[in-house]
Amino acid sequence: MNIWLIFLAGLLSHLPAAAQPDEPATLDRYNVVWTSPSRDASGSMPIGNGETGLNVWVEEGGDLVFYISRTDAWSETDRLLKLARVRISLSPNPFAKGLPFRQELVLREGRVEITAGEPASQAALRLYVNAAGPDVHIDGEFKTPTTVTSTLECWRTERKTFENDDELRSSWTMHSAPAAVRKDLVWESPDTIISDDNAVVWHHRNEHSVVPFTLKHQGLETIASTFPDPLIRRTFGARMSGPGFTLARQPGVLRTTSPISSIALRITTHSAQTPTASAWRDDLRRLDAAAPADARKQTAAWWREFWDRSYILVRGDPAPAAPASDPPPRNTHPLRIGADSNSQNVFRGYMPHAAIFDHALTAEEILRRADDPAAPAPWWQWEPADGRRAVPPRPSHKLTLKPIGEAREGTPMPDGPALVFEGGHFEAPAAEIPEFPGGFTLDAIIAPSELSPARIFDKMTAGGDDGFIFDTHPGDALRLIVGNQTLSATGVLKRGQWHRVAATFDPASGRLALYLDRKLIKESSATFHDPAPPSRVTQAYILQRYMAACGGRSVSGDAAFPIKFNGSIFTVEPAFTESQTHNPDWRKWGGDFWWQNTRLPYYPMLAAGDFDLMDPLFRFYESAAPGARARARLYHGAEGLYFPETMTTFGTYSNGDYGWNRENAKPSDIHCPWWQWAWQQSLELAQLMLDHAAYTGDRPFLTTRAIPMANDALRYYDSRFKRDEKGKLLISPTQAVETYWNGVVNDAPSIGGLHAVCDALLSLPSAVTTPDDRAFWQRMKDATPALPTWTVSGKPAAAPAESFTNKRSNCETAELYPLFPFRQYGPGKPGLDLAINAYRARVDKSHVGWTQDDMFAAMLGLTDEAKSNLLAKVGNSHRNFRFPAMWGPNFDWLPDQDHGSNILSTLQLMLLQCDGEEIRLLPAWPREWGVSFKLHAPNQTTVQVEYRDGRIQRLVVTPEYRRANVVMPPAQ
Repeated sequence: MNIWLIFLAGLLSHLPAAAQPDEPATLDRYNVVWTSPSRDASGSMPIGNGETGLNVWVEEGGDLVFYISRTDAWSETDRLLKLARVRISLSPNPFAKGLPFRQELVLREGRVEITAGEPASQAALRLYVNAAGPDVHIDGEFKTPTTVTSTLECWRTERKTFENDDELRSSWTMHSAPAAVRKDLVWESPDTIISDDNAVVWHHRNEHSVVPFTLKHQGLETIASTFPDPLIRRTFGARMSGPGFTLARQPGVLRTTSPISSIALRITTHSAQTPTASAWRDDLRRLDAAAPADARKQTAAWWREFWDRSYILVRGDPAPAAPASDPPPRNTHPLRIGADSNSQNVFRGYMPHAAIFDHALTAEEILRRADDPAAPAPWWQWEPADGRRAVPPRPSHKLTLKPIGEAREGTPMPDGPALVFEGGHFEAPAAEIPEFPGGFTLDAIIAPSELSPARIFDKMTAGGDDGFIFDTHPGDALRLIVGNQTLSATGVLKRGQWHRVAATFDPASGRLALYLDRKLIKESSATFHDPAPPSRVTQAYILQRYMAACGGRSVSGDAAFPIKFNGSIFTVEPAFTESQTHNPDWRKWGGDFWWQNTRLPYYPMLAAGDFDLMDPLFRFYESAAPGARARARLYHGAEGLYFPETMTTFGTYSNGDYGWNRENAKPSDIHCPWWQWAWQQSLELAQLMLDHAAYTGDRPFLTTRAIPMANDALRYYDSRFKRDEKGKLLISPTQAVETYWNGVVNDAPSIGGLHAVCDALLSLPSAVTTPDDRAFWQRMKDATPALPTWTVSGKPAAAPAESFTNKRSNCETAELYPLFPFRQYGPGKPGLDLAINAYRARVDKSHVGWTQDDMFAAMLGLTDEAKSNLLAKVGNSHRNFRFPAMWGPNFDWLPDQDHGSNILSTLQLMLLQCDGEEIRLLPAWPREWGVSFKLHAPNQTTVQVEYRDGRIQRLVVTPEYRRANVVMPPAQ
């Protein structure tokens, strides 16, 4: 990218950008409004200031409740914990059943407003987090004097150990730790609650840390000083107080001394590493005293500025069908019995009965025995090949069921044959499996020989939401997944015992149900019927951008941690997502940062103009850079740096990924094959930093942060890998992300990243570079091989690597990483046909989570595919949750920030693509959709467009001279 114009633009006066006339009013139409209370945390609304967040809900007939979270509340075991739950009780109670109720997320001012009760005795409450500080506010008025009780609810009341590895995975840094390590090191202390001058103060303090053990385990003791320890002596918690409140007798409870007509409750949060808990409390007291009186005004002003930066308002996108009318999603996978789509999660044991019904059986029908004349006929039922068993009623269809691996028909018991699973599974071709538009029932008799996560029936991409699963996850449970709906009942199966199990899905009602031994044990709850927005696509864009701002900004200057891809700071009890019974501190994939996941929220921040939200990502990896450089020298004798794909808060590998058994292993040996040889993370980070400089024109950032990071990334490749006889890099050992592990040389992500970073650096003006740097960049550019290609179905196409063993271990499309994120293919560039052919031939197709099909399609100008992927993504909010942007869990956790962020990127790329000085408008936009948008482009540029009736009706480019760089869409 030519960045010279960045600095030229700073010398030119900008023409004022005309505001979209109806934009403020339109944003207000996307406020989330509920006219009934919620049952529990699955019906919570998120609010936050980027560093401190709340999940807010009102229980019907009960109380106002919220979780408090921070982005830096890290425990001794490297888990990101909640601060606590707070319950506010009112007497008389305006939330009593049957009374008027309204809860509204006021986006423009970043707060939740609640009104409840009859008009004459109405309560009006406002909740917000100060945009400029760590304080949470609950303000409001009561027409009837009201007694208020505010109760702190802490669940960390005793020392916590981790006997269950599923629970320990919420650390990930210590997952799968041996028993001795768990006993000595993997534990968390209880919280402390203190009464302090009519205030409730509580904190969690880490007096030990897993960091020293980890550095020793990974052979890093000699360079330990280069790694930070963000855990030791970290103390986090809050102070709750308010005028008219006094301490009650019970610990952690505040109560008004008499009924009040207004409330101004404040909760000041704090997280810091301090010498003592007393020092932390002193800091907290100072922060609380400094809380501004006009916090609501400050907060509203920040949010108004945020929404004025950019916007996208879509018109004409179809409203998704009501959730109850969705049939099971379709895919091209065979039906598997006993394994998932990767032939993993295998069932071991016996299955003498397996049947499918093409509708949801009722509880009464489930109770009927097969020999009951009134029993419904199955759509399909397994029958032994020798025909020894023919139980009426006969099935209406046959399937071509074939064994894969160690699976067979046998007679393991005296009373009849069974399917025997000893590590293999059975498959039926996808062509023989219908859509089941009327729903289905999956029915089996099983005797599991071990209690591990095991598929009974499977027709879904592993980790996706494009089909259905009936399994035993996490081992002793029954779980049904249909699309993005999940229902689970834990602790119900016994090893070696016979169980009759069934799962039903009824699309007419949206109901999922699980049966054990013919008895109903779990069913899904009813869905909410909240008002639909004018545009689902617009709503998804607005709410996801809002979520990023709520959980991804450093307010204090100290919270330099990126957005957690697996839920941000808005996770709740896992029981609502996948029915795990852990407390609200648990999240799947734990506290570590997967680069492939962590990066995705940050790409759309460029076009949105949310540059301040990007800084925590950059600072986090910059803080890990000294250790990364030292490790590169120690492990590989290389200069520069690389970052582990999965990185702890302190810059190391997770110990479980690094490998617990180090017998005969070198310190540099990484045992986890999914990312043991992944190197391109630093190139992507460098490109993001260079893009940030290109968009903002921030010269100090460019010269002191972006260029040094890029140089370190390039030096690692330069010093680590050999050259061939032509002087080209031979990048090996390496891998093509998580999909291709073996025999990989010159992986496409690395090659694309090297070209992208070198091109961006070489386009910089000489005034901001040195001759030595430029010579180095040119040498690296010359040493980088061409993008790899191969032939697929008789057509030339982009390849995952120059050479590789063609065995897939995950579902990434590595061959298109040079397209996204590295922009090496695209309109007007050579090889566009190679990228399109690769897209058409890709093995895995997905519209969920971190997968990139939607961005690929938009960048290739494939409008119909970009549109269909976008609409599918927008419909992915979990049905158990009320807030419309609770995506997932998909591959990650809920709310899935990768999924939501890819909605932002896809929509932006359909509207605006920038490369060098070029600004390409509407490269993949459906003609039948209208849109108004304001987005950012490089060189401190904004572009505003009004598009309707298939034409651009209005275009404003600021500064005006950049209009010459605009490429209009066809027929404009």
